Amino acid sequence: MGEENVTPTPTPPEGDKTGNDNQPKMVLESDLIAAKRGLQTKVDELTTQLTDSQSKSDGHYQSNLKNEQEVTRLTAELKEAEKLWHELEGERTAHGQLKESTNKLQKQLLDAHVANLAGKYGVPAEKLEGKTIEQLAVMEEALQLAGIKPSGSYDGSAGGGGADKPMTSFEKMVAGLSKGELPVVKGSKGAD
Repeated sequence: MGEENVTPTPTPPEGDKTGNDNQPKMVLESDLIAAKRGLQTKVDELTTQLTDSQSKSDGHYQSNLKNEQEVTRLTAELKEAEKLWHELEGERTAHGQLKESTNKLQKQLLDAHVANLAGKYGVPAEKLEGKTIEQLAVMEEALQLAGIKPSGSYDGSAGGGGADKPMTSFEKMVAGLSKGELPVVKGSKGAD
């Protein structure tokens, strides 16, 4: 048998696609550098966007913290204002009650002055209507300065001293004072 000349099968050059797919592909260095620069530019853009986004986010976060603190402060002030409002309403109610009581007492005092002048000096009660306490006090002083003496039958009661109506302690005291007697206080010397 003779020797046969066998020519080896040529292997495709590296980077040639015609051969085996498992072979590494060759890329030019300039292409790699250009791709790296493009990717680096994209990374830089994304990093800048991320930094801007974070700074905006931090600003919004700080703003939100300030807003939350302001809401907390205003809520506390609102609660204090509501508390003060309720106290004020209580004071208004108390003031209204005091005013009503004062008006009632002033009316009683005015009626007592009218009854006193009507009973003591015989001034008709109709002529005394509509007068203030101060005006009635001035009238009584004027009557006294004019030398007009109280009528002797007046005992200090609003009813002119009728026997069917007992005198109150106040009326007894007024009657005693008008006669020049000093009232006796229980527990003091000279008391029963």
